[in-house]
Amino acid sequence: MSVSSTRARVGVASSEPDALSIRDGRLFIEELDASDLVERFGSPIFVFSETQLRTNLRRIRAAFADGWPDGPVDVLPAFKANPMLATRHILSEEGAGADIYSPEELDGVLRTGVDPALVSVNGGGKPREHLRRCIEAGVRITVEDVHEIDRIQEIAAELGMTAMIRFRAKSIVPNLWRRTDFSQATVLTLYLLPSLNMKLRPRILDMKPGTRVVTNSFDMGDWDADQSVTVEERTAYLWIVPARVAGV
Repeated sequence: MSVSSTRARVGVASSEPDALSIRDGRLFIEELDASDLVERFGSPIFVFSETQLRTNLRRIRAAFADGWPDGPVDVLPAFKANPMLATRHILSEEGAGADIYSPEELDGVLRTGVDPALVSVNGGGKPREHLRRCIEAGVRITVEDVHEIDRIQEIAAELGMTAMIRFRAKSIVPNLWRRTDFSQATVLTLYLLPSLNMKLRPRILDMKPGTRVVTNSFDMGDWDADQSVTVEERTAYLWIVPARVAGV
């Protein structure tokens, strides 16, 4: 779940009664005996409390609003956390937005009455058709891949529409200016684009000889991997940091 303010640092401990209770040694969900629910519907069974869901959302929004007096606060629960349309309808009735990525998630929020202005489509590598539908729907596209910028402009021009976007600015890898960040590591795992791997390569080659470096899907340019394994169309690469020419 994402909230429009990241400066707020406030407690959200519930002051409301929980939907769960124990009565005479039996678990109740609101006023329903869990054992009766299992007898009726079988096991396993997943039960959601509409009252608790609405209470939690209002409590979280109020807590952030108390800690962020400088503007409005919007709560955007991640659709992937619970893709059930019934619960999403409840969140929409409460005025919640949605944090999404895939075309399927976009379809889900559009079917459940989410305000398009409160939909954030995150993640890199969005397919062209997905971007087109996002622009048509009027949802906000979070640009995390520089290659998306031109693509979004092209699609918006084709549609004669204005795309709603926001930029997520972040360091390539936080705190890399501190040379002790991972210099003592013996194993380094990466899941970065090749261009970013190449930026890190000088730092990696400066690590202790024998350090193992593993990447998911992306290589290190002209530094050939010592070993690679492909499983279900995904390739993992392994490098062993070599000894320095001048000696260890």
